[in-house]
Amino acid sequence: MITVAEVSSAVLSKDSPVVRAMPRPVEHRMPGYEEAFDDRTLICDAFAHGRDIVLSGPPLLNLLDAVRLSKFRLNGVLPLRASLSDLWKTQRSRLTLPGKSAPSLAARKALLRVVKPKVTFRFAGRRYSLPIQPNEHERFAGKRILYTLQKDNRLEWIQDWIRYYVAVHGIDGVIIYDNNSSGYSIEELRAAVAAVDGIDEGVVLSWPFPYGPGAARDDMWDSDFCQYTALEHMRWRFAADAAAVINADVDELIVCDDRRSVFDHLSERTDGALFYRSFWIESVSSRDIEDDRRFDDFIYRSRNRQVGTPKWTVVPGRLPKESQLCVHSIKNGPKRVFAEGVQHRHFFPMNTDWKRKRAEVTAIDPDVHFIDEPLVVAMRDAFGGVREPHP
Repeated sequence: MITVAEVSSAVLSKDSPVVRAMPRPVEHRMPGYEEAFDDRTLICDAFAHGRDIVLSGPPLLNLLDAVRLSKFRLNGVLPLRASLSDLWKTQRSRLTLPGKSAPSLAARKALLRVVKPKVTFRFAGRRYSLPIQPNEHERFAGKRILYTLQKDNRLEWIQDWIRYYVAVHGIDGVIIYDNNSSGYSIEELRAAVAAVDGIDEGVVLSWPFPYGPGAARDDMWDSDFCQYTALEHMRWRFAADAAAVINADVDELIVCDDRRSVFDHLSERTDGALFYRSFWIESVSSRDIEDDRRFDDFIYRSRNRQVGTPKWTVVPGRLPKESQLCVHSIKNGPKRVFAEGVQHRHFFPMNTDWKRKRAEVTAIDPDVHFIDEPLVVAMRDAFGGVREPHP
């Protein structure tokens, strides 16, 4: 079943007397940094997790001490004990109903029978009331999940991406966070995912929070909170009991040289994490390709291109609880050792040019470009062949 999940968020008003401070020094801020920075999202979602309520959101930074002074309550009545803390570019915060006595438990049950559970609190002169969203671990227990955060990728690209991972790697679960797509609704995205065979459980959800600014240098990516918060949220609301989770963008396809699945390679790891590098697939073709481009139009790599950024597939339940899923690594988790014969292919042409111009298709240069034979084999397994002519 493919569903749409709701989130309960708390965002500071435009006239809020306090906002999140920008962590990057002024002299290192690129043009547009201030406009792209998320200074107002306090909480992206509040959801159940055992006896706790998880507050998922960007790091509180300078707001942390002030938020700790807020009086969190269940339905405005029963006090909640708050444990608030920041991680790298996100937060890990929990609320717990104190007391295990029979009267305390009876009071909670009686209250929840009358009123749907909500977290209420006041901050910066405003009262917030957040419905507590359900935990969906059971739905995805034992599933092989494909996860992404995406924006405005074409629906047919998303469908092909899922089909590839079903055919080549045997996924049976999909989790997609949609970050303010303008070309289609969340329901249209859900319907597109539901039209792909092979998925037992899937969820799409609107994640309408600022993506955050980029950086001119790799060591200055300190303000892009959206994706890191989505990873933390995905792990604890949906995937804690999953068999495994693949972290892949819609323009990324994992290829195993031996034609086994990425999960087969993961099963040989004792620490629950498989890391792999990436190869770039170039925007070149022997044909004129316009708007109808698909993955199987592109099969060439470049001799001049360096290896790209790494990604991972993990068994969430085998990771240390204190670890944090990051885009290209796992903090406080298994050591990053790259697998041999496993890489993800990052497609330049399967992109909306949201970050930089790279999707324009040019002619093949025989002195530079060469066919990625393992990719061709994988796409034959997934799509029955490739559309780009090749020897």
